[in-house]
Amino acid sequence: RYFFGSIQTTRGCPLCCNFCSVTAFNGGKFRHRPIQDVIDELRLIKEKVILFVDNNLIGTRRDHLAYTKKLLSAMIAEKLTRPWICQATINFADDEELLQLAKKAGCMGVFIGFESPTEEGLIAVHKKFNIKRGGDIPGKIRRIQKNGILVVGSFIMGIDTDKKGISDITTSTCVHYGLDAANVMVLTPLPGTALYKEMQAKNRIIANDYPGDWQYYTLHHHVAKYENFTWKALMAEMNYFNDTYYAYEKIFRRILRIIVNNWREPHKIFLGVIANFSYRFNHVSDRTIEGVKAKRLRDEKRSHMILKWFRSG
Repeated sequence: RYFFGSIQTTRGCPLCCNFCSVTAFNGGKFRHRPIQDVIDELRLIKEKVILFVDNNLIGTRRDHLAYTKKLLSAMIAEKLTRPWICQATINFADDEELLQLAKKAGCMGVFIGFESPTEEGLIAVHKKFNIKRGGDIPGKIRRIQKNGILVVGSFIMGIDTDKKGISDITTSTCVHYGLDAANVMVLTPLPGTALYKEMQAKNRIIANDYPGDWQYYTLHHHVAKYENFTWKALMAEMNYFNDTYYAYEKIFRRILRIIVNNWREPHKIFLGVIANFSYRFNHVSDRTIEGVKAKRLRDEKRSHMILKWFRSG
């Protein structure tokens, strides 16, 4: 009973960001499935909404974009135009023909990895592509949104160039970009990535007992030492972003804008509402869970101290 049906059309990524497991798993060469195979599989998907699980549906080169256009044209010709969402890079906004085909083919949302609001941060995680192709990011996002496609941005905190106040910068950047929703994760050295090797060489990995420690590699747990933050300080930055960006007033403003831009398409409004409130709910739940854990730990320490005092006579 999944809400999304899922399908994959490409594998590999030539960007080689140091934190990302895609290159380690699937290599740096971008490969495509035959379009007819994708069309045949789309016909078999029963769910009403589809998630393209490709890490980057459109690729980075002209031949990559040409494949995507052919795929979208085939979807339109075969009337396989159910609502769908995907992941892509910011160059999605640079090709108006691609945007119009995506809209006609049913695209209602795109997830874009911006990673860092600073140029130094992008260099640190090896994502210079965003520097080269970024340009007027607010203008690019508006171009995507004008085609009826919602934009969710992803950012990372804890990069070695990040310093106190990075949450305020990230929040302001998300507002400036005009995103429909945003997701922030902790810099996590996934095993097999270049980042893991870099941190391991500097003895910065603290969760390296496998397989037991793998449960902590969720992109929200403390698994490494950070250059300019204690874990408590980094969590304070994360909480500031989520408390500020997902305050009810900010959520309602974004939803109002989504309604104005997509009032004839209720499924897109629904997506915007779900995205914003699910991110808020997850954040509140995480803080509650962490609070319960902290209280339990304090109670255990207090009980231990009392027991030790009694034993000492």
